[in-house]
Amino acid sequence: IAVSEILLGSEILELEMSRMQDENKKQKVLGLYCVAGMHIPYTEKIKKRSVEIMSVSKIRTFDSLHIASAEEANADIFLTTDDKQEKSRLEIFPCRVDDYYNGNPGYGSVGPDQEAAGGQAA
Repeated sequence: IAVSEILLGSEILELEMSRMQDENKKQKVLGLYCVAGMHIPYTEKIKKRSVEIMSVSKIRTFDSLHIASAEEANADIFLTTDDKQEKSRLEIFPCRVDDYYNGNPGYGSVGPDQEAAGGQAA
């Protein structure tokens, strides 16, 4: 059986996790993160795209870096539990995950109130 779903990790996620103050929460997040099957390194291309995202939206540094990293990896789904990030992301990428899976290609996203199903998730 072949599995095409891959959870993506990134240098940006690792930096953010290293800065977590709540040690209990940090250990839980690191436990989940260990299943990431692909690592996205921070590059100048990601940095440049992050700056572009910030220039046309209210999205700020870390969130724009997460989005740029997901774009660089051609992620099918952007998974977040951050309501504010999801709302800001919709300013640039209005496609919702239900649009993506109903045959309307675009930047699919799974927000806090939706379930992921298939594809690469960042």
